[in-house]
Amino acid sequence: MTMIEISLDPIMLKIGSLELGWYGFFIGLGVLALLAWCMYIVRKERPVFTVENLLTVTIITIPAAIVGARLFHIIDYWDYYWQNPSLIWGFEGLAIWGALVFGILAILVYCTIVKVNFFKAMDVAVPGIFLAQSIGRFGCLSTGCCFGNPTSLPFGILYTNPHSHGFSESIALPEGMSLLPTQMFESLFMLAMFFLFALVLRKRGWPAGILLLVYAAVYAVWRLILGFMRTNEAVWLGLSQAQLVSVLLIILVIPLGYYLIRRHQNNMPVDV
Repeated sequence: MTMIEISLDPIMLKIGSLELGWYGFFIGLGVLALLAWCMYIVRKERPVFTVENLLTVTIITIPAAIVGARLFHIIDYWDYYWQNPSLIWGFEGLAIWGALVFGILAILVYCTIVKVNFFKAMDVAVPGIFLAQSIGRFGCLSTGCCFGNPTSLPFGILYTNPHSHGFSESIALPEGMSLLPTQMFESLFMLAMFFLFALVLRKRGWPAGILLLVYAAVYAVWRLILGFMRTNEAVWLGLSQAQLVSVLLIILVIPLGYYLIRRHQNNMPVDV
């Protein structure tokens, strides 16, 4: 049986007391990819905001996203952090939904202050968000977090480095079993969505905000499905925090998308 063994140390580089992990490296690379995409569109198409707007909102959004990601993670594992309060302060554990929610809220606040159309701005960023998530999941793969359930399928992964987050789960598996590479599933899915949104959907002339809502719906459905491939702590009705957020978002997105499309149709000139 073919299995992929990952022997990487989560620490990519260490200089004195300074450590650079693979997780932070790929997250940073993803953020740079998102910024490069937005910069490309701003320079090429000159949409609702300028390069200066883009750089400013980036400076504001990154810390907001980090705080949100950490907060959602702590809530998700509250029992653990209640017993270990000293571990609350740090970056060991981030939740993507928290990063998205707080990051998008930060953009909304900024757009409101500078009087930039939030929906148009987000429609520009959406393909880049998919690309950033695709790259960022390599950080999870190399660090050994966010892996899937045990499997006997031939494309599973095993973590052999004792410092890896997935090492203890890997050595506890029965012979012939491995872990589902859900990090790669998501990375490939996000990359496919990047090309779909960048090359096809952006050029269809949708009402402002539709691309953002479609992104939210697509990712929510994906995370709902992915949750059944991973062992996560159930919060309610057997669903994890990420799955519950996904369900809530799907419920919110459908009527909002219908409203935006109807409003756009009502504002269109009537042919006579």
